[in-house]
Amino acid sequence: MGKQRTDSNNWVKRAAGETERIEACFSGLAYAPHSHDTYTLALTTAGVQSFNYRGELRHSLPGEVVILHPDETHDGQAGTDSPFAYRAISINPVDVQNILQGVSLPFLQGGVTRDPRFIQIATRLLAEFDRPLETLEQQD
Repeated sequence: MGKQRTDSNNWVKRAAGETERIEACFSGLAYAPHSHDTYTLALTTAGVQSFNYRGELRHSLPGEVVILHPDETHDGQAGTDSPFAYRAISINPVDVQNILQGVSLPFLQGGVTRDPRFIQIATRLLAEFDRPLETLEQQD
């Protein structure tokens, strides 16, 4: 585990273990448009996390969860002059499909939620960042 990009307002830290988890802080533009082949579940921890997603500018505040779906283009930037921070986990859609036992993959249209169920899941998966996740913990 270690920091990648380093200055006082812009850094990325990778969590311990095999599961892709990061903690990051950015000011200004954080990411150019890109997509992932996984779900990304991100808990905003500070500032305003803004991103263009599905044709609209979205905003996530501390305590809210961003859910980015596989292959959906998005970018990322601070929504104010202050930096934003978040913790995120990548989740393989095959794992989600296996858990759902054949039910269609879920889709959150707006990309940001205050749903307590998602907040609880994100908080549990991202709380102990210096400890690797157990396989059963992630599957649960």
